[in-house]
Amino acid sequence: LYEAAITGYGFQYLWQDSAWLNDHALVLFAGLSFLVGALFIDAFLGLKEANPTMHKAIVTLVILYAAFIVFSFFVGEVYVAPLGQYMGLVLSAGTIVLSAHEWHKGNMAARYFTIAWFVLLLGTSVYTLMLAGHIPHTMLTESVQRVGISLEVLLLSFALGDRFNRQRQMAKQATDISLHLATELNRSHEEKIRIQAQAQQELESKVELRTAELLEAKKRLELLSITDQLTGLKNRRYFDSCYISEYKRAFRSQSSISIMVIDIDHFKRVNDTYGHLVGDECIRRVAQAIHIHSQRPGDMAFRYGGEEFVVLLTDTDCNGSNSVAQLIRQEVGRIQYRYDGSVVDLTVSIGIATEIPGDELGTKKLLQRSDDALYQAKGNGRNRVEVA
Repeated sequence: LYEAAITGYGFQYLWQDSAWLNDHALVLFAGLSFLVGALFIDAFLGLKEANPTMHKAIVTLVILYAAFIVFSFFVGEVYVAPLGQYMGLVLSAGTIVLSAHEWHKGNMAARYFTIAWFVLLLGTSVYTLMLAGHIPHTMLTESVQRVGISLEVLLLSFALGDRFNRQRQMAKQATDISLHLATELNRSHEEKIRIQAQAQQELESKVELRTAELLEAKKRLELLSITDQLTGLKNRRYFDSCYISEYKRAFRSQSSISIMVIDIDHFKRVNDTYGHLVGDECIRRVAQAIHIHSQRPGDMAFRYGGEEFVVLLTDTDCNGSNSVAQLIRQEVGRIQYRYDGSVVDLTVSIGIATEIPGDELGTKKLLQRSDDALYQAKGNGRNRVEVA
């Protein structure tokens, strides 16, 4: 219809009885051509999924072209026609960039599309420059846009044919894959029946073996759930349950129980100076020092959280727990950890509380007393042991 309007054939054969349509045909059908062209670009390149940003830009262009068409009904063609041509030029140039980008990304549909739209852009550019008076009116410049449109339609036909062929090949591939999978499924079913028959004879022994493996795995999981992964010591969760049971046992047997709370001195400064990886290595080495001196029957060491540790000593009086604490403090002081040419000095403060339980409910008080002793050790200069 645009070509019919621009050549005069439309008024001669299609709308010879409508002077109004003839006055507006060029702008109307040019605007509609670019509007539908924008929709075609969006659909053909699949921009809604492939490039949502450009999809929104195309939708905006469609709205602008619709507004342009409506606006042309109220303003003379001489005013809006150049605007429509330049808008078409912008659309064509933008489409070249967009389709070339999609081609570069691997969108094969954009291959023909880029070439086709370049031909249209070339023709539209020459035609627009001619209308603007920048190049002379000749038979070539007047017909170059129609030639560009014709070549574009031809190339887009190739593009659609290429898309159809690729879709047909994909459908054939899908069919072949489905047949192959069906064959493999039948083979798998037959193999399954054979294996089931063979497995039936070994089922009892395998079940027993599997049960043993599951029990072993359960034990490993239980061990992992109560073990601190960084230090290898038992974790706070295990301490909470173990401490209550040991406290009750000490009450029943009226024996001594001691709690030792240990904290690495100035640990935040170590982290801030050397980083958290060095901090983790310091925690591991302190944990090793604690483990060395808490291996008697009834001694249990725990990582309580962060840089804080707890040692539970059963059947141990105040003097015994103080001796163990001093050994741990001295062992930590002997740690020579070098990092990046520097020696990381490590010391610990330790608080101890010992009692023979008078009831089964004093666990919190004993732990609080040892914690208070720890704060007293820190307040008295650190790298020391304080007994509640």
